[in-house]
Amino acid sequence: MVIKKGKILEIKIIIVDDEKPARQEISFLLGKMKNIKIVGVCASGEEALALAKKEPFDAVFLDIHMPAMNGIDLALRLQEISNYNALIVFITAYDEYAVSAFETNAIDYILKPFEEERLLKAIQKITKLLENKNTAYNINDGNTDNKLFNIGTLIRDKLVAEKGGKVILIDINTIIYISTEDGGTFIKTYDSQYITKYNLTQLEKRLTPMSFFRTHRSFLVNFNHVIEIIPFFNGTYMLLMNDKEHNKIPVSRIQTKKLRQIFDI
Repeated sequence: MVIKKGKILEIKIIIVDDEKPARQEISFLLGKMKNIKIVGVCASGEEALALAKKEPFDAVFLDIHMPAMNGIDLALRLQEISNYNALIVFITAYDEYAVSAFETNAIDYILKPFEEERLLKAIQKITKLLENKNTAYNINDGNTDNKLFNIGTLIRDKLVAEKGGKVILIDINTIIYISTEDGGTFIKTYDSQYITKYNLTQLEKRLTPMSFFRTHRSFLVNFNHVIEIIPFFNGTYMLLMNDKEHNKIPVSRIQTKKLRQIFDI
């Protein structure tokens, strides 16, 4: 990014989309705009990471649904290797999933097919952010003066997960329990199971105020979906859950004391 007398002369952009027609279209439309320099057009997350490590950039226009590495994972990786957290604009045909992207550092999302006016608005937003030297680039850094458009603040009752290669938003109230197994973290709803990028400790901190309880090192349960507290071995308990299979979740000896205090048993 080149700045002269407080004005941005050039914004360096990377475009990432696994579909060639989409790459061509957005490259053409952005290329018509003033002050835009497209430093790379990539067909995969791996290609984008390799480019970003060599080429300075200001913003990334990024598709969500890509094979191997999806757009959300790529956005997080790009932010790790950029000098400041990269400004992300998601481009997607799936509006029902795009909103989950704002749990990353995204500032906007644009639906396909592209409209030139909509792309221009995204560029204007990027320009304003880059012109403001005091802008905090990290949505999640706790800075209340942050100017980024964080739609994540509007969806605190949702969790991002994946199933079948799709990024899904799960209503927290529908979660029966969360478990860990073989290094993965899984969310269980009534009749489905999803995988999430968050570990159980992160989820515990976020969900404990919402009636969730860490029963065991491997389980976090939603008290609103407990059917029965069943006495078990050595004074511990099992929790009968109201998912389709009526799974039983163990309560460790350490957590049993807390459970008794909570329910006065």
